[in-house]
Amino acid sequence: MAHPLFLLFMHIPKCAGTTFRSIVDCQYGPSAVLTYYNQASRQLLDNLPYMLVREGGPRALIGHFLFGA
Repeated sequence: MAHPLFLLFMHIPKCAGTTFRSIVDCQYGPSAVLTYYNQASRQLLDNLPYMLVREGGPRALIGHFLFGA
């Protein structure tokens, strides 16, 4: 069975990222969208590969992070 498409959106400040995030929330559902803003640790990014293989796991990640996350 093919895995559903995962969306990774690197939000560049002041470039309509909040508007885009609200659209993604409407399309995927807020519980399927992970947000990564001003995090004190990389725990969410470090655990992302394990979260993606879970049934009903997240379908999108939106936030401020370095290229190559």
